[in-house]
Amino acid sequence: MKRIRSAAIFTTFVICFISSCNFINKNSTPETGESSELDYSISNSDTSINLQFYNGRLGDLKIQGILLNQKSVKYNQVNEDLLRITHDTLLPGKNEFVFIFSKENKTDSIKKTYFYLVNIDFIVNNTFEHNRTYFTEGLFFDSNGNLVESTGLENNSKVLFYTQGSKGFKVKDSITNQSNEFGEGVSIINNQLVQLLWKNKYLKIYNSSNHQFIRNMGYDSEGWGLCTNGSELFASNGSNVINKLDISGNFVTTKGTINVQDENGPVSNLNELEWINGYIYANVWQTNLIYIIDPGNGYVVSKIDLGILVDKEKKQSDYIDVLNGITWNKSNSTLLVTGKYWQNFYELKLSKVLSKKSNSEIAIP
Repeated sequence: MKRIRSAAIFTTFVICFISSCNFINKNSTPETGESSELDYSISNSDTSINLQFYNGRLGDLKIQGILLNQKSVKYNQVNEDLLRITHDTLLPGKNEFVFIFSKENKTDSIKKTYFYLVNIDFIVNNTFEHNRTYFTEGLFFDSNGNLVESTGLENNSKVLFYTQGSKGFKVKDSITNQSNEFGEGVSIINNQLVQLLWKNKYLKIYNSSNHQFIRNMGYDSEGWGLCTNGSELFASNGSNVINKLDISGNFVTTKGTINVQDENGPVSNLNELEWINGYIYANVWQTNLIYIIDPGNGYVVSKIDLGILVDKEKKQSDYIDVLNGITWNKSNSTLLVTGKYWQNFYELKLSKVLSKKSNSEIAIP
C-alpha cells in the first residue's frame, strides 16, 4: 500500500506541475519559454526505451520523474547520460515524454514527441496468377470468403467476382462500368456493393447478392480507396484525410474525418484501404509501403515494405504500375496484395498483427 500511495502522490504532483507551471519544451513554440541547455534523444530496442542525454550530466540534477503519455513510468539510470525504460510502456504511433527534474532548487521539464513504428515482417505464403491487364484499384474478401476486385481506367473499369480453388482465383462474374467511368475502391455494407469513381462526382451502388445496379449517388470528392468495419465506410481521396461516409440519403455526406500523420507529418496519397482488427491498412500511392493507421487518432503505427515484391514484378515485366490492392483473408489469417498490371497476387503471412482492442502486438503463430 505504501508503494501505491507514493506512486499516487508522484502522479498527482506531476499532473499539477504540468497543468499549472510553465515547463521547458525543446520542441516548443515560443510561448513555452526559453529552452534548457540539457536535452535528450529517444530510441528503442526490443526490450527497452533509451533516453540519451547531452549538454548536461544527470549527476548534476535531481530527477523528479518521467511521464509517458501522461502516466508516470519507472526507469533505470544506466550512467551519467542514459536512462532506460521498459519497452512495453510504448504505444504504437505517437508517444509523448516529459522528463521532470530540478537543479539548484528550480524545477524544470523537457517535453518530447516520439513515434513508435511497430516492425512487421512477412513471408510469401503463396503466389497466385493475376490478370496483368487489370489496373487494380480495390480488393476485398466478402463475408463468404470470396474475392472481389475493382479495376480502373476509362473504357476498362469493372468489378470482378472470383471463386478460389487450389491453384488460385477464377472470375465467375463481373460488372462492367460505363465507358466514361473510372473505377476505384469497392466495398460491401448493409448488403450494398459500393464502388467509388475517380472524378465522376458520384459513386455507384449495386445489390451485393445479384450484382444488379441500384443507383448512382452524388459524391463531391475524388474517389480513391474504400473499406468498411462492418458499420461504417471509410474513403480516401489522395490526400492525408480518410472520410467516414454516410450513404443513407440522396447524396453522400461525410460524418467524420481521420487526419493521417506519421513522424514526418501529414501522409498524402492515401489510396487503397483495408480494415483489419481495428486498424486501417493503406497503400500509399507511388511508394512500396503499406501504412497501418490507428483510426482513433490518425497516427501511423507501422509501415510494411513490399519493395521485394515490386522488384519481383519488375523482373517479370517492364510494364507494371504501382503496388495497389490489400485484403485480409480471415480463413487463414493472411494478407493478399497485388498491384496495377501485376502478374501475381501474393499471399503474405505477417510476423505480427496489431489488435486495436488491446492496443498491443499479437504474434501470429
